[in-house]
Amino acid sequence: MKLQNKPRIPLHSHSDLQLTSQIRRRLQSTGYAGLTSIWIEVHSGEVFLEGTVDSYFLKQMAQVRVLAMSDVRKVYNTIIVSSPGPCPK
Repeated sequence: MKLQNKPRIPLHSHSDLQLTSQIRRRLQSTGYAGLTSIWIEVHSGEVFLEGTVDSYFLKQMAQVRVLAMSDVRKVYNTIIVSSPGPCPK
């Protein structure tokens, strides 16, 4: 969004910034390198996850780890799986 032809920079509350840092540490602590590059945005306890991972397992792992946090109200997981495994028959 632009205001007077200048990009608008979203403002985050202190608690949103703290939660973003906690989520980043939580994803890094899994030991899965693919989760360290996930983009995280937090607005009033609602978490937006974006990025690309190599498997549906990692996508689900990110969501489960974030949902387990007490300050998270909702998770929007738009992570893309770049190379999904074979489809079950």
